[in-house]
Amino acid sequence: MTEVKREHLEKLLGDEEWIGRFMGRFEEQDGPLDTPCLVWTGGTDKSGYGRIHVKKYHETGTGRNFFTHRLAYMQQRGYIAPEEYVLHQCHVRLCGNADHHQLGDHNDN
Repeated sequence: MTEVKREHLEKLLGDEEWIGRFMGRFEEQDGPLDTPCLVWTGGTDKSGYGRIHVKKYHETGTGRNFFTHRLAYMQQRGYIAPEEYVLHQCHVRLCGNADHHQLGDHNDN
């Protein structure tokens, strides 16, 4: 990921109003673990993962697509490199609860 893309993420994650609206699109639901899943209620991709298109702060104004579980993880835990995978320990693809995620690589996925 280029520095411009990281800059885009850092601006988004530092915008309390945007984060409030974003995190407001997650709903607490019972899942397979001891704590509830935070389930994304917005758009999804064909594989069933939460996706969001964000124009705010984008360098050209056209926007960029993000996996919602990655954004939620970064909001709760801090920036992660693009080569790192966010692995769902609850196996709920729409879950954005960072307590249900573990970082790994392609081989772990």
